[in-house]
Amino acid sequence: MDVERPLAKKLLKVTFSLYFVVALTVTVLHVVAEYLQSYDRINNEMQVILQSNQINLSRAFWDYDMDQVRAISHGLLSFSSIEGVRINNLAGQTIVEVGLLNDKDNHAYKTALKAGEEVVKVSSVLFFVSSPIIYRIADKQESLGEVILFSSENAVVNQVKLGFYFIVGNAIIKTLALWLIIHLVFSRLIARPLAVATQFIEHIDLDDLKEETANWHVNDNNEIKLLENAFNNMLSNHQEHERELNEKRRDNRELKKYLTGLVNAMPSVLIGLDENECITLWNQQAQKESNIKSNDAIGKPLSEFYDYFTFNLQKIKDCRLDNEVLKDEKVNVFSHSVSRIFDITYYPLTHDNTRGVVLRMDDVTQQVAFLELTQRDQQRAIREQAQL
Repeated sequence: MDVERPLAKKLLKVTFSLYFVVALTVTVLHVVAEYLQSYDRINNEMQVILQSNQINLSRAFWDYDMDQVRAISHGLLSFSSIEGVRINNLAGQTIVEVGLLNDKDNHAYKTALKAGEEVVKVSSVLFFVSSPIIYRIADKQESLGEVILFSSENAVVNQVKLGFYFIVGNAIIKTLALWLIIHLVFSRLIARPLAVATQFIEHIDLDDLKEETANWHVNDNNEIKLLENAFNNMLSNHQEHERELNEKRRDNRELKKYLTGLVNAMPSVLIGLDENECITLWNQQAQKESNIKSNDAIGKPLSEFYDYFTFNLQKIKDCRLDNEVLKDEKVNVFSHSVSRIFDITYYPLTHDNTRGVVLRMDDVTQQVAFLELTQRDQQRAIREQAQL
């Protein structure tokens, strides 16, 4: 039988779905943490670069050596974390700007690094660090301007790209490995035993168990093993119950056969009636008196057989309702073209909360004739003695 939603498949799906959600959440958090860490690292790196180039830049600015200032600016772009450099004087005027920068409206653009190149607008998100340009003369400090270093999210992404690929690849490999492991484990520990159990139960015949025992190929003492043991106990109890039931059936058949023989051996006519006066018993003597077989009489109303037997219907009713034995003596019955005399006894019968009646008819024709003959002989003898 094909199962529309196998339990093992559903467990695998639920478990894997939960793991996938957890793994995806952890991976995203890991990637975000790597991104933020890289962002902080680039910021710190630009601060360090500013500090290390402060002296050279301030000296070139003090000497108003713009070629040297531009050379230092282009040299700063050689660092992977720096994508743009802007140098302003004290009046806020831009003296040098190279690389990726932003305007007053925070729109990014890329300046021409070589002659003939045009300024290009880009869609990068920039962040920057700045520091004043200070030249020291003896104990004095002169502020000459400001240097601003720019970087973008692309620089951050480039630094975490390899780590990101490793994190994602690691998550995919772990997810696939876990899916394979869970699939194999669920198949071995749940799906396979349940399939064997289902096939065994489908082919079991409760009417012919013989000595059937379940073996679902489970070695560990787990829930399925407990279910197998419980099922075997149920089969054992059922087999024992079936044996006891067969013995009782055999005893009942023998008892029924004995009672049937006993009833049929009686010389009396025995007729059983239920509460609706339908025939439930029709013994062999009743068959002999009526020439009607038992199978043709049982289940039919007694009224269909008034041509063969004569009964007092009121006494049948009184016997059933009052639960007492009643009797009719010397009842003339015309049967087989011969008039005979019967004693009819009405016995109440209670069974399964239903009340019926058993009719017993005894042929007393010869007894009555003998009694009448005896009475006539006695009367004749009395008359003879009177005449003497």
